[in-house]
Amino acid sequence: MCVNISLPNSHYFFPELESVFKDSQKVYVDNLEYDGEICQIAQHNICVTSNPKRSTCSKLYQLAIPSKVGKGSQTVLDEEVRRSREYSGGSGIQWNSEFVDHVTARVSGGLKKTHAGTLVKLTPHKLIVYGEGDFFSEHMDSVHTPGQNMTAVVELSTFHQGGDFVIEGTNYSNGEARLIVFDHDQMHEVTSVYSGYRISITFDLVVDPLTETGRKAPDITGVVERLAKMGVERFGFFATRRYLTTATGEYQELKGDDARLVELFRPYVSDVTKVNLFTDDCNDWYLESVWDFKNSGTECGILMFENENDPPEYSEPMIPSKTAPPDRWNPTVGVEEHIVKDKYCLGDVFPLWSPHTPKLVKSGKTDVHLGNEGFDGEVHENVFIIMKLLDPRK
Repeated sequence: MCVNISLPNSHYFFPELESVFKDSQKVYVDNLEYDGEICQIAQHNICVTSNPKRSTCSKLYQLAIPSKVGKGSQTVLDEEVRRSREYSGGSGIQWNSEFVDHVTARVSGGLKKTHAGTLVKLTPHKLIVYGEGDFFSEHMDSVHTPGQNMTAVVELSTFHQGGDFVIEGTNYSNGEARLIVFDHDQMHEVTSVYSGYRISITFDLVVDPLTETGRKAPDITGVVERLAKMGVERFGFFATRRYLTTATGEYQELKGDDARLVELFRPYVSDVTKVNLFTDDCNDWYLESVWDFKNSGTECGILMFENENDPPEYSEPMIPSKTAPPDRWNPTVGVEEHIVKDKYCLGDVFPLWSPHTPKLVKSGKTDVHLGNEGFDGEVHENVFIIMKLLDPRK
């Protein structure tokens, strides 16, 4: 079976598919309306409440263990990346059931408001204490619970300066007790604490993105008919989320809008494949498996093919002119029959528009810091999801 190795840098736009993405809200935030016990640290006889006194914060900080950070498969202590202290299940922490139930209800409501799906499982992970000078540089969260695809953070009401919780450049802290829900693979950080103590609790979330989103699914039969009419056999889009792969190359399950868009096409496709792409100096997209060949000095075109069963054989195709291809494609009547194979689509994969802006990375994996633990696998920035269209005649 031939695998498409690279894709054009233009994406083709169908209004019906844009509606899958336009109502998405990647972060849910609200003030936490809870007044009571959070947890007990039994071994130190400490009761943590929603509004802990400064003396309690100081004691918590002094008795907690230093926080570690994930670097690749390693879990290490690196105070240039992260400095804080923490308690987890192994620290004898006992979560108050009323608090967990309250957070569960609030998270479920937030997921519904943001059309993110239905909460399947919520698991308290850690209580983290930041003192003066502490911080956590930009990172994405590790996966601690099977199926985890989102994270919730509760910030308690404590007096402190600094220690802002920032997700992809936006500050979500306001000095009050807050609940923040976001995709686990979104890059986020805690800025340096100038004074006082910042206390937060993290939760692992397993969310089903295909149920109870509160959105009406668009009718894509017209899109499918147009693709078939144009002779498209395989098509796809850049995923809107980062994905982890295990040491054996197994990808995470589809998440968020990626899962929703693929689900719309399920009745019309036979295969769904995830491939990780990266760029060369000309910003052309390649699969990692042919990078060494491309750099060997052999003359190669933008498009190359790899046979999965036999030794690789590569060829340079005839590349048609791509004069001023539109970024948002709205073809006039009569154009569809010729545009794909004759002019604009390199290879046999037709690229659909998605709101993801691919990262120009020179490696198939991204070296990012991971919250709490390392893992034996890779983080991928530019996953392209390929689907094979069923023959409408069958």
